[in-house]
Amino acid sequence: TYTREVAGEVLLTVALPAGAVSGGKERSITIQPTCRASATQVASSLVQTHSECLRAGEPGFLRISRRDAFGNERRSHDVRFKAHATGPGPMTTEVVEREGGAVEIVMEARVAGAYSVAV
Repeated sequence: TYTREVAGEVLLTVALPAGAVSGGKERSITIQPTCRASATQVASSLVQTHSECLRAGEPGFLRISRRDAFGNERRSHDVRFKAHATGPGPMTTEVVEREGGAVEIVMEARVAGAYSVAV
C-alpha cells in the first residue's frame, strides 16, 4: 500500500528479490504515474482579498483557489460557490468562474458600513 498526498508526477520503482516468484530472478520495474488532486474541499480552499476596505459604489473582490484536502490546487469547477452579504444596506454579489478552477466573488455596496459576506 502506498499513499501520496502531493499531486504531480511520481517515479515509482518496485524491486522483486530473487525467489519472490517461483524460479524468478531479481528484477525491478519502474513506472511513472501521475497523481491528480482529489475532490475540492471547501475548507482547504485558499481565499484572497483584493482589498480589506471597499468604497461605496465601487466593486470589491474575493478570489478563491480551489484546493483538495491535502492543499493541492484543483483546476476543475467541481464545486459551485454561492455568496450572500448582509449589512446596513444592500450589497450585490456575483460569483465568476475563472480559468484554472479559480472563482472570483465580485461585491458592491451603495451604503457605507460593516458587511458580512458568506461564501
